[in-house]
Amino acid sequence: MRWWLKTRNIPMVLAGTFTTTFLSLWVGGEQIMLPSLFSGSMQAVLTIFLPMPTVAVIALALDSRIPGIEAVAVRPVLRYDVAVILAVLATFLVVAAATHSGILACVARNTAFLAGLTLTFRPFAKQAAVTIPVAWIGIVVFLGKRPWPDPDPWTLLPEPATAFHAFLGAFVMILLGIIVHLHHISRNE
Repeated sequence: MRWWLKTRNIPMVLAGTFTTTFLSLWVGGEQIMLPSLFSGSMQAVLTIFLPMPTVAVIALALDSRIPGIEAVAVRPVLRYDVAVILAVLATFLVVAAATHSGILACVARNTAFLAGLTLTFRPFAKQAAVTIPVAWIGIVVFLGKRPWPDPDPWTLLPEPATAFHAFLGAFVMILLGIIVHLHHISRNE
């Protein structure tokens, strides 16, 4: 267990989770609008960008595999990997419920969506898969035409915490990402 914690750099994952949680609580209950870079593009809300530190450290932690050793491991390493992802999301949701923070609930949903997106594309893009969420954020910001609080439904990220379709999309994406991750890792061992 100790080598898994060290290899996956779990303190870094905790630091990313803490950073995102702190920034989300610091923002408070307000949606902070960022200025639009181009006329006609959607003004971005800060909650779109807040999950990126956590998504990046999750991707980095999962990229630190040692396939030869993990293939013969007695411990269920793949389940530990999934447990870390779910623990990060659960942390956001618990703190959001304790503080009644809609922003943190949005960040939890967006982290689930972006982490799922990263995990889905990891077998194809390898370490560059962490750029896929950044590209999605760019697409949302530059192609989303309806401003907050009623953004385009396909964008998911700038939706308020109460948007069921955004929650459902994030749930499906994280589930798909975990399935692809488990299938890819177990097939390659």
